[in-house]
Amino acid sequence: MKYQIERLSPDLATSMEQMFRDYYADTQAHVGLPEYKFAWHIYAALSIDRKLVIATARDAGARLLGVNMYILMEHPHHTGLMMAECDCLATTPSHRGLGIGRKLVELGERVLKQKGIQRVVHHYRTVYDAEPLFPKIGYTLAEHVYTKDLLTW
Repeated sequence: MKYQIERLSPDLATSMEQMFRDYYADTQAHVGLPEYKFAWHIYAALSIDRKLVIATARDAGARLLGVNMYILMEHPHHTGLMMAECDCLATTPSHRGLGIGRKLVELGERVLKQKGIQRVVHHYRTVYDAEPLFPKIGYTLAEHVYTKDLLTW
């Protein structure tokens, strides 16, 4: 398994699209959400501005098995607090439970620290019936997030 930081590219975007289609088909990730569809123009702009960090896991054949993507920003109401919010963290369904997610988070943290990021935020969707990874690796519950759909898609 090769863990690395990758720049956004058309090939990576295509691999991510397929991985997430498979992920959504085989997990509860799709519950309560519309079809997964990346707005690549937004990610491209973030990448150009160096506000995007993508950690990947690939097998010996270079097939994408996991991805962890962070958006970097200054906290909007805590001036000077540099933070990264995890936009997505997933592994292919056939490789879940093998520690890939943990290694992707750890790789991401090392790179984020080098970039001066002070706080990392991960969300955990309650549709999963597994214990979240984050408390196991030093994250604390800082707030609960409530959602309400006002319109249907």
